Amino acid sequence: MSKKNKAINQIPLWKQIFLYQNHFINELECINEMVQIVLPVLKTKDNEREKKLEELTEKIQEEDGEIVEAIKEVDIKEFLKNIKRLRHAETMFRQSIITSIVTKFDELVTSILKIAYEKNTNWLKNPEKKISYKDLLEIQSLDSLKNDIIEKEIDEIMRDSHFKQISFLDSKLKLGIEEHFKGWLEFLEITERRNIFVHTGGKVSSIYIENCKKWGIKINEDCKEGSYLNASDKYITETFDCFFELSIRLCQAFIRRTFPESFNESDEILNSIGYDLLCEERFQLADKIFDYALSIPSSLASGGEVKYYFLLNKCIALKNTGKDFSTILNSIDWSPFHPKFQFAVSILNDQFEKSKELMEQEAVYKEIDELSFIEWPLLKSFRKTDLFKDVFKKIYKKDFSDAIIEEVKYEITEQEKNDNDTKDECNNV
Repeated sequence: MSKKNKAINQIPLWKQIFLYQNHFINELECINEMVQIVLPVLKTKDNEREKKLEELTEKIQEEDGEIVEAIKEVDIKEFLKNIKRLRHAETMFRQSIITSIVTKFDELVTSILKIAYEKNTNWLKNPEKKISYKDLLEIQSLDSLKNDIIEKEIDEIMRDSHFKQISFLDSKLKLGIEEHFKGWLEFLEITERRNIFVHTGGKVSSIYIENCKKWGIKINEDCKEGSYLNASDKYITETFDCFFELSIRLCQAFIRRTFPESFNESDEILNSIGYDLLCEERFQLADKIFDYALSIPSSLASGGEVKYYFLLNKCIALKNTGKDFSTILNSIDWSPFHPKFQFAVSILNDQFEKSKELMEQEAVYKEIDELSFIEWPLLKSFRKTDLFKDVFKKIYKKDFSDAIIEEVKYEITEQEKNDNDTKDECNNV
């Protein structure tokens, strides 16, 4: 066993799940960054070749059926071949993105299954499963036998369809995925499309159509057996969001159902994930995460203030996507709450004069630290006003612009440290 695995095994099981979840999200972000870098390059190259093709077409003149421009026919054929190669390369890249996302998700599910079986060894009690005398004689210990059986069970599950994989976890752990996850059918379609990307290069198979119909997935009329499916920019973005949300739901629901001691940290992690999405201005995905957060039964949550953080952050997401947030915001009487909540409500309602008055109160700026005033997405519009800048300077004895510069310098220094730590880890592998 490696040092890394030993270290992980010493961590409580529910914290291990969060580590796996965080790793999956990081993998998603790496894939997304690759998309942002590579696709624009491919599109630029394709546009350049398209333009050159148009120029060549304009130059070519035919006389008696022959090309009489100073352009060789063989050169044109080679150029057209290059265009086809580039377009095929883009198609392959797009398909590989979907395949990579599903593959990384499979790794997460495998990790979840290992912990689920370790926590629920009674799942192994199956009268239909038998062990041969040969296998019994080769057993070194009961623990090794248990681990071997678990490994085989997981391998069998992972060889099955994604529908059966998630349904297995859903039914065993009562996660509510099929019932409450709005992207359930979208998830199933993506996994089926991934299969045809891998096995047929995107050519629609009878199995793809059959499964989509069986699960009630709507497909376009022109999607018929033998036609081809690709992955558009919109489809790739929706795939990222779908798998991001599902990973959160899987891990959070499993942990809350199985490890009641985790409620406080689970709430903090969930709020932090949604908050980061707000900072990245991924408001639609943030809305889904906080929608899920608000749906968690009180018996599976820590209680206290965090549910109001969920609500306010959901309102931020709704406001920035142009949706109505007043109904959910006004569902709470905020008057008895701490001034920091009233401060947030005033900003959501664009009552900046009131926001200024509340920000000046010690009760507010002692609860909301300097970094939050700099980064909190809620304050984006308020930060542009002189009202905010004046109060900020009054509190921290420096201009807001200087505070931003300080924070940027700090972030650069921290990033350099992280980069060096990563290099050291790689060198020690």
